[in-house]
Amino acid sequence: MIAFDELDTFYFGLFRDQLHPSMRDIVIDHGFLHHAPEKGQIKTLHDLSYQFYHIYVPLVLDDIFVMEHAQLVELGKAWLLTIIDLIVTDHQLDQELPDLQVIPLVINQIRQQAFELYRHLLPFSSTFWDAYHHAHQLYWNTLAHENYCVDQHREPYTLAVMQTIAHGKAAYYRMGIHASGELSGRPDLIEPIQAVYDRLVFVDLLLDDAVDWEVDFQRGRYTVPIVQAAQIAQIPIDQLASWTMPQLEQIILNHQLQLELSQKAMTLLEESMAILQTHHYAESKIGQFIRERKRIAEQSVQRYHKLHSLNNFINRLG
Repeated sequence: MIAFDELDTFYFGLFRDQLHPSMRDIVIDHGFLHHAPEKGQIKTLHDLSYQFYHIYVPLVLDDIFVMEHAQLVELGKAWLLTIIDLIVTDHQLDQELPDLQVIPLVINQIRQQAFELYRHLLPFSSTFWDAYHHAHQLYWNTLAHENYCVDQHREPYTLAVMQTIAHGKAAYYRMGIHASGELSGRPDLIEPIQAVYDRLVFVDLLLDDAVDWEVDFQRGRYTVPIVQAAQIAQIPIDQLASWTMPQLEQIILNHQLQLELSQKAMTLLEESMAILQTHHYAESKIGQFIRERKRIAEQSVQRYHKLHSLNNFINRLG
């Protein structure tokens, strides 16, 4: 059971109230939390569009890492701020946040408050703090690497690079997983559950790139299907901007590049479930989320099969 009321009370009350008045509306703003064009404020954490298995890591895993309710809620608060920090920092790098000077101060407040919550839960002698420092260092380097490839076009963003990026982004989850393992007395489960999240983060990148490649191309972001199409057509990366959307789309459809990414996502989800089954947690909450994610991936595979068939039919007519 997700402790929504307790997390709502914390985020919209205790955390928000201790901020300077100039920051209080920002932390509940759609544009800040979702880089959404529409104006408005979220009223409850139910309004957040983030995936459950991302934003509520300790609470989703509470049937694997069992601990006292009070500890679980405090860890849930720390993780809530951690995931918002992760997502908003990513948006900041992509220049998708509101143009407000205090934004860096807001992010620092979020990060510092998360640190304080972890500090009260886990002594500095805990091995958690090694995971904490490593996760931050690796995540910042990972964002820089992603920007270097996708936005600056200094290195092709291949499937292998995406896997490296996924691993770096998933390292951030080790904080929530490691803390859960220590507080529940089950450090033996940290590595297998981390392996599950490694795959889930990779799945999200694969499915998002397959769907969003047109928007990404319009913004000058060269993601995996775009780079794969360029390599097939032997187009240098620095000449991609001169290509049109229909030219790229034809290569992507002809070579079933979206289908390939979706099938890779299916394989990763099956691997995740196999890990849970090995440790007898296939019926856990995270297992249920993986089944739902697999259903979505299956729909993507079916959709891209149909698109490829339709494209072949149109090509034959032409």
